[in-house]
Amino acid sequence: VLTLNRSEVFRHSVDSALAGKPSEVDLEIGGKVYRLIASPVRAADTEDVIGATLIILDITEKNERERLRREFTANVSHELKTPLTSISGNAEIIKNGIVKPEDVPHFAENIYICHQSIVYLKLIGEYPEFLHKGACFMHYLGIDLGGTNIAVGIVDENMKIIARATSKTQVDSPEQVADAMAATAKEALKNAGLTLDDVPWVGLGSPGTVNRASGMIEFANNLPFSYTPLGQMLSDRLDGKRVVMENDANAAAYGEYVAGALKGADNAVAITLGTGVGGGVIINHKIYSGSNFAGAELGHTVIQVDGRPCTCGRNGCWEAYASATGLIKTTKEHMEKAPKDSIIWKLLDGDLSKVSGRTAFDAMRQGDPVGQAIVDDYVKYVSVGITNMINIFQPDILCVGGGISNEGETLLGPVRAFVENEQYAMNSSKKTVVCRAELGNDAGIIGAALLGKEE
Repeated sequence: VLTLNRSEVFRHSVDSALAGKPSEVDLEIGGKVYRLIASPVRAADTEDVIGATLIILDITEKNERERLRREFTANVSHELKTPLTSISGNAEIIKNGIVKPEDVPHFAENIYICHQSIVYLKLIGEYPEFLHKGACFMHYLGIDLGGTNIAVGIVDENMKIIARATSKTQVDSPEQVADAMAATAKEALKNAGLTLDDVPWVGLGSPGTVNRASGMIEFANNLPFSYTPLGQMLSDRLDGKRVVMENDANAAAYGEYVAGALKGADNAVAITLGTGVGGGVIINHKIYSGSNFAGAELGHTVIQVDGRPCTCGRNGCWEAYASATGLIKTTKEHMEKAPKDSIIWKLLDGDLSKVSGRTAFDAMRQGDPVGQAIVDDYVKYVSVGITNMINIFQPDILCVGGGISNEGETLLGPVRAFVENEQYAMNSSKKTVVCRAELGNDAGIIGAALLGKEE
């Protein structure tokens, strides 16, 4: 029996498997003995060993599994001198027929060491089964919960959505929300030809203050949540599957970080210009949510003292000016002072109620000075907030998403010019890259689906 803190246990097991020799050893962890099995993974054409699998067996309880997962992750990562991450290339290797599927055990949770460098951790409670070709791919399930709709996607190892399902959000009670999410998740799995056994966890991005540690929604403005144990409620409806939760804006930022515009950054910020101004922050590869899970409410930083009222109760918030709602208000304010024969009025047939987030940009493109003045004001509002975010976080990349970001360089070009002249680090050799988000509405689904990889 060997103890968990002996690095030679892991080194010997890995080295043995990479040398083509399977091994088994008992590990004593917290007074209990578990079986550690190391096995080689071979190439189909040459039979050369290209990796290894490490498996801990005989873990029976969910809480015990979670505790060991964290403990083992930290220990293996330290002793093998490599960070734990997903092996995104492994599915492609198997798909291309380079590895014999029968040589790759597919089970709920395991550790892969591929090419002697990348580690992917999971733990299981029973002995592995070998599956047929095509069943060796890992998939993830992500839920993007909104005030109006529930969007669910099945994400593959290449971080692409391969199947979807949507439904309306039932806002009468937490139970209705949980029922709808579970039903929509099962529909998405069915559309992908999968079951709950084919995903390691269920990821959920939800509005509000999301206590990720407890699975509790402490508060949500537009949903019936007040210290609601939504994670457990959803898990109960999905056969006890582990649920990993995060604020929806944070989940979207994480989606851009793992698969979109923020990929490769150590520190990053995602801004969403929608009905409000959403924000997500990545610091040292981790989602920042603060000491009370309410961090990164970037839209509720004030840019105009005693300015417009904001839905949060403050006045002058960035959201009140830089959101689509704020742009519409700015547009109407300018139009009410403009001649009724101006281009912008003609575009709307004289009907102020038809104003949208595109109105001012459309008028500007037709040479309307009123439209130009509105866009200039809006660019200033967006830029002031982005400059503030850069001065605070100094991220490698800051991406801008949401419907208004579809204006592309018409918006971002002037924003970059403003930031260049206003940012504190204007003389630094390394400056924040400001770019457009890449994933659109899929960011929240992909980010939620992959949340378990961040732990």
